[in-house]
Amino acid sequence: MPNPLCKKSGGRLVLSVPLIIFIDDVSGNVSKQWNKHHIVYMSNAAMPHQMLEKEFCVRFVSSSPHASPLELAKAWDCKYEEEIMLVPYGLFKAGDNQMQAEECSHSGLKCNMFCRTCYVGGTMVEKSTDEVCATLEKEFEELLCGQPLEEFINPLLGMPGVNIHRGTLTEILHTVLLGIVKYFWGQTVFILEKAHLLDTFQTRLESISTNGLHALTLGVEYICHYKGSLIGKHFKSLAQVMPYIIYDLVPKMVLNGWTVIGEVVVLLWHTKINDLETYLAELSLTIEDLLTISAQCAPSILISKAKFHFLLHIPMYIHRFGPAILFSTEHFESFNHVFCLTCIHSNSCCNWRFLV
Repeated sequence: MPNPLCKKSGGRLVLSVPLIIFIDDVSGNVSKQWNKHHIVYMSNAAMPHQMLEKEFCVRFVSSSPHASPLELAKAWDCKYEEEIMLVPYGLFKAGDNQMQAEECSHSGLKCNMFCRTCYVGGTMVEKSTDEVCATLEKEFEELLCGQPLEEFINPLLGMPGVNIHRGTLTEILHTVLLGIVKYFWGQTVFILEKAHLLDTFQTRLESISTNGLHALTLGVEYICHYKGSLIGKHFKSLAQVMPYIIYDLVPKMVLNGWTVIGEVVVLLWHTKINDLETYLAELSLTIEDLLTISAQCAPSILISKAKFHFLLHIPMYIHRFGPAILFSTEHFESFNHVFCLTCIHSNSCCNWRFLV
């Protein structure tokens, strides 16, 4: 029996196009004044992974200063130059942890069960009493105001073929670079300043070779002067060179942590995986080593910082979707500047009008 899509396409070639859907909140102003907009970008996940990092492979879909992320997620558009029939589907939804939690109707990192992927954590006894449950049910009924419950349900939760809790992948920019690496950087800076060795660190960082880092310069003066305001590109470079700079400036445990961090960063920023099983085994072992060293440096950090737990889910996502760089949001974040430059008079739009 022929596929119904063949009849619907009129004999044309049918292509199934996986889409990477990125949703974020960004300022519509070029200046530092905050002008919140929710935006939706998309990329074609069928493209080579090296091409997905290019800014011109990101496509703007929609934006609004009024609509919520879940309202924007209901609509998309697709364009192709040949006369074919396209069947687009959302492969996964990229974004930072805060936006992904909102897409999953999850309370975020500070709730009792802080992971949107698994059931780690637990509920507090006082939050499960009959009195609290009755109070919450009453507040929920008042919130509905007599309207049907379907009007308030997250549309992503019931979307056919989509498991939003497994479709909001652990994103390596905010989890690894702006999470794990940033935590170790803060601890290292504290040690260096306490021992008055920051000048020595800066001298060594200025003299180190940048070959193989894909960066013309490290921006050493900026890194050392604004050490509390670094961004992803700084942490990516530091993760690869720190063991060669601080080998005799910090305790051996901290040095071992930076060594393992460098291994994790190199493994996660692969664009092609030749032997998946061997790669996943090596990655899982390296992540376990990082968690062990982190527990030795600061035992409480594994409990207070949920991003350490999120690392454990990365091998599962790579096994299902491919290299972690595929669901990294670095190129989407850089595209925000293009949006800011083209976002004109957006505050003049009515509530029902979006920027398209």
